[in-house]
Amino acid sequence: MSIDFRAPLRGAFLALATLAALAGQGAPARADGPFTVLPANVTPLAERRADGYAPTSWLSFSQVDSVCGGECAVTLSVGKFVETNMSDIFLYGEPTGPWEYEFAEDYIITLAGSRRVATLFDVIDLEAEVGVAQRFGLESTVEFWVGGYARWTAFPWNDHVRTSIAINTGLNYATDVTALELKRGDTTNGNNLLHYLAPEITLAHPEWKRSEVVVRFHHRSGGEMLWGDSWLFNGVSGGAQYFTVGLRQRF
Repeated sequence: MSIDFRAPLRGAFLALATLAALAGQGAPARADGPFTVLPANVTPLAERRADGYAPTSWLSFSQVDSVCGGECAVTLSVGKFVETNMSDIFLYGEPTGPWEYEFAEDYIITLAGSRRVATLFDVIDLEAEVGVAQRFGLESTVEFWVGGYARWTAFPWNDHVRTSIAINTGLNYATDVTALELKRGDTTNGNNLLHYLAPEITLAHPEWKRSEVVVRFHHRSGGEMLWGDSWLFNGVSGGAQYFTVGLRQRF
């Protein structure tokens, strides 16, 4: 029996887009980075921020009177090509850990810049990101992408290990369509422009909260599981994907 995840995923993306489009009241920049500490007996919303920040509405926007104001980040990562299908890793069957992935001898180095744009209910950060990457090994291709992230920051152990999980959507352009992508894309021509999906987990020490370890599944494909065959992506199914580990510095 197969399960169609397209409808709920579409609904989630539409809901996120609707919430982000609504107006909200501005809020000051947070001094300790994008993390919330929730104690065992959950305190009122106004007391949840580790830095004492109390939101004044369900949607708060970041400061716009400076370029960053503590809301920007730079991330440098390296990774290896994953041959295991993303759907098998995240959607079907038993959970698959990185030690169980099938890898190819192809690698990637990525550099990304991001900025927090807004926060929902004091626990979900909305961020914009742009990035560039170089693939090497079995292929030599440059990637460029732009996307938006929704980041959950509220974990009860944040006063011991600062943790966040994030999911994104965006567009990724590769300068070449390689043999690896043609094999996974189920098309003869492939496409330079594909959907970008790169879920991630971050970890940081409470005393160095602005320096994070980032574990990301860097994935570009035609997004067939979300919307089926797409004219925008030339009917491409799969694409290139890498398991990456890196460092992020917030400033």
